[in-house]
Amino acid sequence: PGARPSWLVDALGLNPAIRVFVATGHFDSLNSCSLNRHLVALLGPETSDNFTLACYAGGHMMYDDAGIRLGMREDVARFIRAATPPRGNVAQPRLPSAGSTADSEQSSENDVVSTSHAISLGGQSLGYTARAGTLPIRDNETGEMHANIFFVAYSIESAEGEPVRPVMFAWNGGPGSNAGLLHMTAMGPRRLDMGDVYATADADDMSALVDNEATWLGTTDLVFVDPVGTGYSRPTRAEYGPEFYDTVGDVESLAEFIRVYRTRFDARDAPLILAGESYGSLRAASVSQALLRNGIDVSGIVFISGSPGLGPLAEHLASPLLLPSLTATALYHGKLPPGASDDPERTLAEAREWALGPYADALLRWEGLSGADQTSIRDDLARFTGLPVDAIDTAELTVSGPAFSEQLLLAEERVLGRYDARLSRPRKVEEGIFDPREDASLAPLENAVSGNAPTMVRYLRNTLGYESDLYYVGPFGGAWPPPDRFRGDWMSVRWNRSEGPRAPLLDVMAASPRLRVLHASGEYDLVTPAGPPAYQIEQLEPDLKKRFTVRVYEGGHSFYLDRASRFRFMQDGAELIEAAARATRAPAGVP
Repeated sequence: PGARPSWLVDALGLNPAIRVFVATGHFDSLNSCSLNRHLVALLGPETSDNFTLACYAGGHMMYDDAGIRLGMREDVARFIRAATPPRGNVAQPRLPSAGSTADSEQSSENDVVSTSHAISLGGQSLGYTARAGTLPIRDNETGEMHANIFFVAYSIESAEGEPVRPVMFAWNGGPGSNAGLLHMTAMGPRRLDMGDVYATADADDMSALVDNEATWLGTTDLVFVDPVGTGYSRPTRAEYGPEFYDTVGDVESLAEFIRVYRTRFDARDAPLILAGESYGSLRAASVSQALLRNGIDVSGIVFISGSPGLGPLAEHLASPLLLPSLTATALYHGKLPPGASDDPERTLAEAREWALGPYADALLRWEGLSGADQTSIRDDLARFTGLPVDAIDTAELTVSGPAFSEQLLLAEERVLGRYDARLSRPRKVEEGIFDPREDASLAPLENAVSGNAPTMVRYLRNTLGYESDLYYVGPFGGAWPPPDRFRGDWMSVRWNRSEGPRAPLLDVMAASPRLRVLHASGEYDLVTPAGPPAYQIEQLEPDLKKRFTVRVYEGGHSFYLDRASRFRFMQDGAELIEAAARATRAPAGVP
């Protein structure tokens, strides 16, 4: 108060709905509590009623005290709730809708919604905060936004005195898959209800969401990321698309997203974990390398049904390392000779021993094999795969995953699923080019991975409060406008498979001696079988190999769809993350 009213008083005169919170330290000699009470009282009752005065037992920066800081947070939260009118009572400025691809600074910077939830976990309530929205990917030279990357994050605040919780960034593969599978069927706090065994589940019942008692949220905060061109993630202009639809550009944009997220949400001190499925595994290895190049250490990586980025495999080993998956599948369908199913573990052990012994040796010296040797190898191959001898080409002496999926149940007129060979579908009159949408093991997952993804979209809108009219893009296109060529809207078709690093993980592990790795595979996966990565890891030097945990679970490519495997995977993941976090927090020089 003085010769003329202050700007704040002017503002209150123009808009009497404004409310004001004044926080003062009791021991502040510059702006005391009593002085502020006196000044507000001079404004008169009509104006002073707009003020909330709070006096704390501190000085000018009273919030330096942790107890005062917590009390102030509660007071301010109550003030904001009281000062905010109910939605709809006050005209709101018209902003671009969530998910808009317009190059709008305002929509991208504020397009994150936060909600509070709780689930039942082990008979107890687990409360958590969910965030859903997009973060901008900008050209560093100009600050121009080139893409928005959509994410859903779940976090639990660390209790006073506890270490900062780890943060895991997870994505699926493709390229072209959104993060729906890992999010809604494996790790997130809520999941699609699929029954106990995926191979016997009813696809028509896979729309309900239930609390996920195998969620990883008990161990780590979770961030599910949709790479550009998937989910709600988009380039801001069409001409920017090729920057991201590329092996290297994809990796670099996700590394940048992680940097932005850790900065925006103050997670830079949290142990950093990466998780990727299928193609997302190799992506995770390369992202860890990109982060390291920018001074960001990764504490742990979870590879799910994919390459760990250890470099190429010797060509003659591909078929021998696939064989155990074929044997397991033939056992499941009862196609091996009598007695083989009496002791499945022994049969599988014999298959592995033969595959990496006589079989691998024969393929290595293939051109010098005698006719008798070829016949012997073909007979053993039939014995371990359950295929008729005449279905195996003597000249090649190999059985591929696609050929096996078409031949094993030929008598029953059925074709195996390639992603989970326990499932099958009726054979068509003419089997054309492989269409993954018709694969028996993928078709039931439409609710999680398809562009329509009705359960996912409803969950985002109704539970998490994120509303967008965009198409939630999956791996198989389907959005407007339609493609001008066959499968032209599939990301795998649009993808520029530029050369990435040959063995990124080895470089990262050499530079980060505390990094821990979990490699997880499914026994019935014919697309990325368990054998090759397990073999590569086994060949590493002992000091490097001991930093890996290798697991093979009952199930297919997405083995976690089976309840028992999901729980074992969660437990193995918790051990990996806790070990990685301990190593990260250990003093320098302590392994």
